[in-house]
Amino acid sequence: MEHRDLGDPDIWVNSQRNDRPGVLVYDQHAPGDDTRPVLNGDKPWVKRPNTVFGRVFNAGPAEVRDVYVSFSTTSPPGIGDNGDWVTRETQLVPVIAGNTAVELQFGWEPDVDKHTCIQIAAFPQQGERVVKNNKAQENVAAFDSRGSSSHEPVVLEAEVRSPFSVGHKVDLRVAGLPAGWHAVVEPAWVWLSPKGTAPARAIIWTDLHSPRAREGEEIAAQALPRVEGWTDFDHLYIPIGGVLAPVRANAPGEIRWELTAQGNDVRAYIYVSPEKAGVPVTVELTDETGGRTYVGGQTTPDGTATLDFTMRDGRYSAQAFSASTDDVAESEGDVKTLDLPR
Repeated sequence: MEHRDLGDPDIWVNSQRNDRPGVLVYDQHAPGDDTRPVLNGDKPWVKRPNTVFGRVFNAGPAEVRDVYVSFSTTSPPGIGDNGDWVTRETQLVPVIAGNTAVELQFGWEPDVDKHTCIQIAAFPQQGERVVKNNKAQENVAAFDSRGSSSHEPVVLEAEVRSPFSVGHKVDLRVAGLPAGWHAVVEPAWVWLSPKGTAPARAIIWTDLHSPRAREGEEIAAQALPRVEGWTDFDHLYIPIGGVLAPVRANAPGEIRWELTAQGNDVRAYIYVSPEKAGVPVTVELTDETGGRTYVGGQTTPDGTATLDFTMRDGRYSAQAFSASTDDVAESEGDVKTLDLPR
């Protein structure tokens, strides 16, 4: 597996919270194309079905057969890798032609709202010369720093993990902060026993829209800081790994919504404030057996979205959700009951 640039990820997540009917839409996407993911695509939707995509590339000229590919997770996300992963699913790819890629899909329904690292790994093939590029992983933490006159700090809980078979002191730091953004890491360093672990926490905040901002200072509304671990090894100062923590400074979101029906034809009218165009909205309908249906759309400039759809007879529990954007943080509406037909 070959890991490439952020514009062409090897592993990413799709959450139905962002999707339009028949179209996969991503929160983190290429400029001007919300169907092309970058970084990790979407923040996973807790206790809902998500899809993890993995791209496996055969860089050799000859085809390879019977390639086993596994999807694994670890939580909290790790700074460094000591091999502490939980395998969720393994798939067999019958053949990959030379100099081509195949794309796999794995289902994932996170149990709790914890920051997680995901990994796709291809088992080494007999006779393979290079096996160090057979896996790709992404941290799927993403944050909204809600606020208006001052934005809330965000907290990333992580775990420092030693890949070494001897003890090591690991220094912790945050890289990639734009002007007007700040962070502290607690603790500043840890001592790790062989293959050992230690908890760490990063607190990230911004001066955007705050009295702390200097007059005329331009502060980006989004930051991509990376919490890194560094250590001395064989007379070199090297990184052992890091966690990317995308943060948006956006406004708190609020949903008000109505649900009506005529026969089996249903209409959801959704209003999201503050009013912005292009905010993804989704209605989740859960039937009495636990089966779930999702209907999605986007707001117009007045902050509204009207979703029309048809459902079968039965009783449903319904709830509306909005996804995070650069302008508005994610939010959820109240739960309503829908009895059909009406």
